[in-house]
Amino acid sequence: MELAAQSLPLVKDEWLLRPVYPHQRFLLHEDGFKQLKVHVPTAGGKTLGALLFALRDTFKAPSTKVRAIFSYPTNLLSRDQFERSIVRGLREWVGAKAVAEGVIDPVSRAFVRDDSSFEQIVGRGAPTYVFSLPPHLGGRDLYVTVITGEALQHLLSMENIVELGRRKGTYLLQVLVVLNQHDHIIVCSPDLLGYVAQRCYSVSANFYNRRWRDELELKLGDHQIVIDEYHFYDPYTYLNLAGAIDRLGSRQSLCLSATGNAKFFSNAEVLGPAELSDSGEMNVASQPIDISIHQGEMPEPHTSGNGRCIWFYHSAISAHESAESLRHRGLRITEWTGIRKSRDDAAQITVATSAAEVGLDLPFRTCHTEFWGNAWEVPSLIQRIGRVGRSEEAGRSEAHLWVTGREPKLLGNLFDGCASLSKTEFAERLRDAFGEESFRPDDYVSSYLWDEAKTKELRRFWQLPPNAARLRFHFRPPNSQAIFNWAGTRFSYDWIPIANRYELEKVSDVTDLPFWHEMGYSEFRVVKPLEKRAYRQRYEGKKDKEHRRWFYDE
Repeated sequence: MELAAQSLPLVKDEWLLRPVYPHQRFLLHEDGFKQLKVHVPTAGGKTLGALLFALRDTFKAPSTKVRAIFSYPTNLLSRDQFERSIVRGLREWVGAKAVAEGVIDPVSRAFVRDDSSFEQIVGRGAPTYVFSLPPHLGGRDLYVTVITGEALQHLLSMENIVELGRRKGTYLLQVLVVLNQHDHIIVCSPDLLGYVAQRCYSVSANFYNRRWRDELELKLGDHQIVIDEYHFYDPYTYLNLAGAIDRLGSRQSLCLSATGNAKFFSNAEVLGPAELSDSGEMNVASQPIDISIHQGEMPEPHTSGNGRCIWFYHSAISAHESAESLRHRGLRITEWTGIRKSRDDAAQITVATSAAEVGLDLPFRTCHTEFWGNAWEVPSLIQRIGRVGRSEEAGRSEAHLWVTGREPKLLGNLFDGCASLSKTEFAERLRDAFGEESFRPDDYVSSYLWDEAKTKELRRFWQLPPNAARLRFHFRPPNSQAIFNWAGTRFSYDWIPIANRYELEKVSDVTDLPFWHEMGYSEFRVVKPLEKRAYRQRYEGKKDKEHRRWFYDE
């Protein structure tokens, strides 16, 4: 079966130097929405559309300052979009000129020119490009700054070394002070917005004081917010993102995805390809992809002689072990997993998990991925296939789907007799066949922790669970949540505080819960509080059967 090459219409706009796709022009001109979801296929120019959305009010009234936050699900994608799509869009479509590259130094509270590599700059502050906007946009300087989880970690580390004893988080606030004096776009991973939501990450304590949180919310308030690849998040993270957006009082927010997700941001308006049809000049957005469906386990990664290939695993442990095996054989490998991230642009093989499905942008010719036959895999499958056929350099590409699970023939039967499908038709068939995961916000602790009264009640519950024997769960490294019962409602929480505070007992070697049973996960329960609090170390990549995914069953 073939996924046909995809062409999107190009339209001219007098405000821009180059033609754009209809959805990009829509985002440049239309403002009659509070929250909008834009669904266009992979390689459809979502980031340029987001940039035009951020500049729209300044195009209409040049005195309007640019204040935008672009949140990407991974550090890699934040950096990739910063260096590629955003910088390129400002230069080639908007006509902005690069003035300087450098870093916002939190100590001197100023922009400092520095042409060192990104890895070197990030250790000195917040990496920043400065552009001069064209005269019809006010001619002011526009700061484009990256504040990923990596940058935040460096800011906190610098603060501990240079200003030991000062209020935690001061350096981040000082970077934001500089940015708020200029037109700016903050490119970040969810970690930055996570600080707004950090009250939701701990039931038993608060690392940052209320005054610091309030000051951070003021500095991040009044921004247009873009959430890229919003389908990528688990419900726990999504609820915190949605809560943070509400807390910041953003006038407008934009949610982008190639796959879409009805359960997240359910009140947002939706803009899809059907609403944006246009005639005229066409541009090839993606090359054709040959789809092959195999029944059985995915083999050990290997090259096919057809250019660069990427192998996707669901398990970070399996992916890491495969990468290590290839390294021991002397092969050059790019690994992008939760255990190790190492990029080698000369490597022909990339081994990855979902961490790379929306981030790693290399000219891959072949993609291999697991598929177990579950609804939650469908968005990942579409994204993973979208890693190939993205450029003319990649040309005609291949995607191999290795199908196991309860219904290994279902995927093959779904496309039996189909010679060619568009990406949109392919995605619709998958969604119709496998459905969409159910989602109840009340099942997650985040939906309660935005409410101060419920937070206090949860903390009282957490100090002494009323019926500890009913807490049944599984471990998964490194930052899983338990789902357990509170006043008849189930919600999620991180496992490490439980392991530090309570004695745990294995209930069964393999749980009887659907799906988790198939994966061979053990089941545990809380026995009693520990006499002395333990301090468990985070998972470091070793196979440990005691640390598995955890779940709750009433």
